[in-house]
Amino acid sequence: MKEEEQIIVNRMVGKVPLIGSFSPIQFFAAIAGFLLGYLAHANTGNMIVGVGAALWVFFTIVLVLGNHHWQYLNKYRKATPWSRGRRLFKNPLESRKPKNGTKN
Repeated sequence: MKEEEQIIVNRMVGKVPLIGSFSPIQFFAAIAGFLLGYLAHANTGNMIVGVGAALWVFFTIVLVLGNHHWQYLNKYRKATPWSRGRRLFKNPLESRKPKNGTKN
């Protein structure tokens, strides 16, 4: 049986919307970096401190919240039990962990 050819309806489905040529995270990081850099420059009077603070904030936010930000943020989220319909299941790997902190 021959498979039907898939028709692409919308190429933008699943893509990140852009603001100019920046992703929303880069845009937010640039604004936050500029504001913090301006505050650092205004308080210290040193341009190097202001530029350094702006670059540090920008690159930190982009590295932490970049393309796959959920991979970084999921380290700090507790895994929720999954469900099917109304029945709730616990993670089966949780029951294998020792309860009292001893090995095996």
